[in-house]
Amino acid sequence: EGWACLFVDLRGQGSSGKAPVSFGDRERRDAAVAARWARSQAPDVPVVLVGSSMGAAAAVLAVADEPGLADGLILDGCYRNLHEASRGWWIMLAGPWLDALLRLTMPIGSLISGLRPRQVSVEDALPRLDGVPILMLNGDADPIVPWASAEANLRAAGDLAELHRFAGSGHGHGRFREPVRFRALVSDWLKNRFAPRDISDPRP
Repeated sequence: EGWACLFVDLRGQGSSGKAPVSFGDRERRDAAVAARWARSQAPDVPVVLVGSSMGAAAAVLAVADEPGLADGLILDGCYRNLHEASRGWWIMLAGPWLDALLRLTMPIGSLISGLRPRQVSVEDALPRLDGVPILMLNGDADPIVPWASAEANLRAAGDLAELHRFAGSGHGHGRFREPVRFRALVSDWLKNRFAPRDISDPRP
């Protein structure tokens, strides 16, 4: 639709080199580098970060760390905090029994990885994005991001954020279950927020 796009494989993903995956915590650095590079190529053009799941969390954390990094965010299935998301991942894979079985491994995993899941919080980072418009897209059958958590993120983000529900959709599944609606929401939001308008256009 005429938007310039930069597609990025985060560390340990796709064609990027092997690296430990931290589910958004360290990946924020990758998102920041990509955003800075995009800004350097077109300093006067708005930069919008688009991410799903881990990529969405990385985008929020990056902009919270570096105000002015991006002019907008599109977040698909963005978790509330890594602790909740980790437990939800096990439930999504094999049900509540796996959560009960593996819950005791979380402290060990934290020691090995150096991550503190309770401290990796999108909800806490969102208020630091003051003035950045945000489009949130979430399924209401998502075990990683329960609908209550999506609403908590919306409250934390403030007045410039909007949240759209995909009924019956799991984690990041809205774009597959309702692709026409998903695309329209993203396209319309971008056009309304960032598309240049002809001054002769009478529309608001």
